[in-house]
Amino acid sequence: MSTKFPVELLTLGQLCLLLHRKPATVYSDIAAKRFDRLPPIVRLPGQRKLFWRKQDVHDWIDRHVQPAVAATVDMLRSRKAARQTDRVAEPQQARRSGRPTKREQLERRAASREGE
Repeated sequence: MSTKFPVELLTLGQLCLLLHRKPATVYSDIAAKRFDRLPPIVRLPGQRKLFWRKQDVHDWIDRHVQPAVAATVDMLRSRKAARQTDRVAEPQQARRSGRPTKREQLERRAASREGE
């Protein structure tokens, strides 16, 4: 190991602060073998304690950054699709269960009077 580039190891507590996760979440990901949800783990011989290299954690975070433009485009597309489905779904909505509101009762009475 070079003295110019020492390897900085992070403990579980430090990792949790960087990832904004609770230690129980990290432990459950490890127990369930969901290693794609965590940066690479460093296991030192003869120790049960888990470590993470600081550089690996930063690289892992950088790989999971979503570009702002793509996120904005995705968000706008999903809003547009939701508006289109709302327009289509409006006439097909079933009547609500339970007693109608006073306004609905008055509207139905007025509609029946006009039809007479």
